[in-house]
Parts: sequence; structure tokens; C-alpha cells
Amino acid sequence: MKRKSSWFQRYGNRIILFILMFGMAVLFAAPFIWSVLSSFKGENEIMRLPPTLIPETWHPENYVRVFTEAPFGTYILNTVKLVVLNVVGGVLSAAVVGYGFARFRWPGREFFFILAMGTMMLPREVTTIPSYIFFSRIGWIDTIYPLVVPAWFGGGAFLVFLFRQHFLSLPRELDEAAYMDGATPPRILLSVLLPLCGPLITTAVVITFIAVWSDFWGPFLFLNSRENWTISLGLRAFANDAARTMGTAGQLKITQHLLLAAMVISIIPCLGLFIAAQKYFVRSMVSFGFKGV
Repeated sequence: MKRKSSWFQRYGNRIILFILMFGMAVLFAAPFIWSVLSSFKGENEIMRLPPTLIPETWHPENYVRVFTEAPFGTYILNTVKLVVLNVVGGVLSAAVVGYGFARFRWPGREFFFILAMGTMMLPREVTTIPSYIFFSRIGWIDTIYPLVVPAWFGGGAFLVFLFRQHFLSLPRELDEAAYMDGATPPRILLSVLLPLCGPLITTAVVITFIAVWSDFWGPFLFLNSRENWTISLGLRAFANDAARTMGTAGQLKITQHLLLAAMVISIIPCLGLFIAAQKYFVRSMVSFGFKGV
């Protein structure tokens, strides 16, 4: 009895915790698993009641039809273009602004930092109309400029906060030693401080990538032409056409299975990036937690 009780005291809590975590994982993953399996169903099976989990007949051609029913390849290329420009501009500009807040003393520094952090409390709806009016008057509607240019001016208050806090945690002796060797502030940032921000840069890239890749409101507001649409707008088009009347006989063309296939395609890049960068992402978050940031 003593050995059994000691064994349970040692491993019982871990077993219970594992069971709870496994159950929660299955609960949260169930909708995604159902969507992936349903993306391989046919038009008739997708509407069947009660629904089936495993497709009776697998239709991998659904993923090919996504690109023939709509210019989904163009949507992907447009989204990749926005992601690359936002990631490069957002991360670099946030690092520069965070470096300025962390390493230099200038009048009003604390006030402007608090002001920048306060912008995170503004709902996006508050700035929608002023932003649209501004970009409309300078002729940027139906272009990618409203979705790219703002990222090159700070990268967002949250990224600025992350870089500032990380730079504050680095010893100033690094800057002083580089300065004694004749390095300028830009050179110190690029050659001394940024190489020490690997996990942070990875975190910033993941956050920016997912935010831009899944953004619907910005492209919906500024992009009108179909050839400029992103993946989020393409998915919306699929959703609007999920059941539409075709031909004079009024035959319904069911496209929910294509919508699910398009959704799976749109999720794969974000999921793959997060899995690849998970180690650095967790390391960055743990580092911030231990530093009390």
C-alpha cells in the first residue's frame, strides 16, 4: 500500500494533467479536424444530415477546383506581397523606434512613449473613416499602399513596446564599447543589438505574418478590384457563393466543400510558420516573463 500511494503521489497529478490537456486539445482541434476532412467530401455528402466525419468518397480534386473556380493563386500572391512588405518594414521600423525610446534621452520621450502605447487602446473602427478619407484624397484607394506604408513608420505600438523592453534589458556597456570603437548608433543597432534579438525578431515576424495574412478589414476597406484581392477577400467571396442558383432550371451549386478546401489552404502557411518558429516564440515569451516585462 505504501508503494502504491507513493507511486500515485509521484505520477498521479501528471497523469490527470495529461488527460485534461489531451481532452482540451481534442476539444479545440475538433472543428479544424472536421473542416479538413469535410474539404475532401463531395457536393452531396457535404450537405447530408446527419453529417459524416470521414468522407465516404475522397475528393482531393477539391483543392484543384479552388484555383479553377476563382483566381485563388492571384489572391495568394497578393497576400504574400503584403506580408513580405509588412514584415520587413514593420520589424525594422519597430526596432529603430524601440531603440530610440530605450537608448536615447530626449525631451518628451516618456510622454511620446505613453502616447504611442495609448494607441493600442483605440478600436480600429475609430480610425477607419479618417484613414479612408486621407488615403482617398491622396489617391491610394484600390492600391496596396494604405496596407503597407503605415507599417514602415513604427510597425505598431505592440512591436515597439517589445523591442524597447528588450533593448532596456541589454547592458549599455555593449553600446559604449562599440561607440569607443567608432561605431555610429545605426551601426550599433544593426551590428551589436539586433543580433542579440533573435527570438524577439522571430516573435515579431510571426505576429506580423499572422496579422497581415488573416487581415480582412484592411483589404476590404481599401481594395476594390478583384485582381488586388487577398486571401481573406477570396474566402469571403467563396462564402457568399456557397450556395448559388446556376442555369435556367434553378439548380443549386453547392460550394461549401470548396470553401473548406480554400480555408485549409489559407491556414497552412500560418500553421507551418508557427510550428517552425514555436521554439523561438516560446523562448521569447519566457524571457519577457522572467524579466518582468
